[in-house]
Amino acid sequence: MTARRTLRPAPERPALEALVAAAKQREMTPAEREAQQRSWVTGELMLGGITREKAAALYDGAQRRLRRLHAVRLIAAGVLATAVLAWVIATLVDIAGRLT
Repeated sequence: MTARRTLRPAPERPALEALVAAAKQREMTPAEREAQQRSWVTGELMLGGITREKAAALYDGAQRRLRRLHAVRLIAAGVLATAVLAWVIATLVDIAGRLT
């Protein structure tokens, strides 16, 4: 029977703990977030045997499609808001017409 190995507590590392605490408080810039996303997606795709260049092209294409979708969503939201506003105005005019 082999003896069980127990883990000892990790040594104190105040400098490392201070760096980790500072990193938790820091906000990423949009450019840093984009670079992090690109790096993660590229790494994940490369695990499937895709080259770095192909992974970057796929990421760029997906980003373009997402931007287009977001623009369409904003336009649709604007059209819906305009339609709702027109309905509210028509309803108020109708109510005002009944009061006179």
